[in-house]
Formats: sequence, C-alpha cells, structure tokens
Amino acid sequence: MKKLVILCTFCFLVIFIHIYAGEPIIGIGIVKAKSGLILREKPDVSSKKISTLRYNNEVYIVEQSKTTETINDKNDYWYRIQLFGDKGWVFGGYLTKLKKANEIDLSKLLKKQGAIFIQGTSCTGYTESEWSGNISFFPDKRFKYTYNDVGFDSCPVKGNYDEDCDGYNSSTTIDIEGIYEISKDKIVLSKMKIRKSDEYFKGCCPSEYNSVKTEEIKESYSLGITNCVFQGIERVSLKPAENSKLGGDSFVYSGEL
Repeated sequence: MKKLVILCTFCFLVIFIHIYAGEPIIGIGIVKAKSGLILREKPDVSSKKISTLRYNNEVYIVEQSKTTETINDKNDYWYRIQLFGDKGWVFGGYLTKLKKANEIDLSKLLKKQGAIFIQGTSCTGYTESEWSGNISFFPDKRFKYTYNDVGFDSCPVKGNYDEDCDGYNSSTTIDIEGIYEISKDKIVLSKMKIRKSDEYFKGCCPSEYNSVKTEEIKESYSLGITNCVFQGIERVSLKPAENSKLGGDSFVYSGEL
C-alpha cells in the first residue's frame, strides 16, 4: 500500500515538472473537436501526427503562428501547445481560447448551461491525489457539486477477507445540489441537499458493500470570487469558506466562454 501511495505521489510530481519546466504560457485552450484534435510536429495539415488530444482536454499555449489558415471553413491561427509531456502544433479552429479573468463577466458566465469550475491546487485544476471535484452552475440558479475519492478505508463489514488486498478498496462520492445567488464578491449557496455514497469493493470486503446517506444542509455556504495566476495566466477562482463541505481547495473556471 505504501509503495502505491509513493508511486502516485511520484507520478503527480512528474506531471508538475513537465508543466512548470516548460516554456512561458501565453494562453489556455480547451479542445472542442468531439472526435479529438490532432497534435502535429509543424503548423501544417500535412505535418507528421504526434498524437490526438481528447475532447475537452485543457492545453497550454506557448506560441501562435504568424498567419491564419482556413481549414473546413474555419479561419484561425495554429498554436504550439504543451500538455504534460506532449508538445506540438494544433489548429485553433477547434480550440476554444479561455479569456483572462479581467475579461470575464461572471454573471453572464454563470447563465451558460452547465458552467463548470474544476477543484484543484495552486490554480491548476489538478489535484495531488486520487480525488476530484467540480461545481456546475446552471441558468435557472441551480448548482451541483460533485466530489469523488478512492482510498484504502477499512471495511465496515465484519468477516473473513484479505486486509492487505492490493489496489484501492473504497470509493466515496459526494453530491451537493441547491441554488445560488451572486453578489459583488461572492456566490452564496443555499437550500442544499447532500448525498454521500460509500462503496467497498470485493476482495477487500467479504462482499460488495454500499452505503448511501442523504441530508439537508440548513446553513448557507459562500464562495469568494477572486483571481489566481498560473504560469502568468490570470483565471477566475472561487474559494470555499472554511465552514463548507466543499473542501479547502479553490475552483478554477475551465470551459467555453
């Protein structure tokens, strides 16, 4: 178990070394081609293919071509990007460029269907372990927060089983839904219901074990509206209050503007 934790930590550090050791980032983009976006060695459709970037992948732009090109009726620049260890050129017609924080009208942004903020550390949207979290805002003033974590929790069921079973033995999912209101410097969440689901996998328990609990949250939570900077790019950030059940890490906006 300890070896696996060390390995996961090492993998995370390797990822961040790739990000921070790269060239200065001039922008952030989201892949909008549902079939994927081809990463090429040079800014040319006939250039050698390096890989295919998945739909909704977030990429870091380090260079823009000097001229635009028209491909499939889309006129745009080529962008040299980096995504972890991969570097190459992509056509901008299938890439949504994120605006800087000072260019965003948050009220207008949250009116979009399913505006998503990703939870993570250091303004990146990435986490240091096996958990993930995001919060979505909808035009009708509803929101939904989803958190998922896998771990090594002790089995709550008594019986004979392998206590040293390999791999993760449990999964926790938390869903919080309610309504939101925007003020000048914060988003207030209220009328919330929380649903927590714990699942323990076979092999680490005598049998699969599932526990689902729901409850109403009487108090309100607030998300402070602020900005954060990653590799010179300023992003909209939402900081949960300490009393909330949304974790301590901030959310950064990652989606189409």
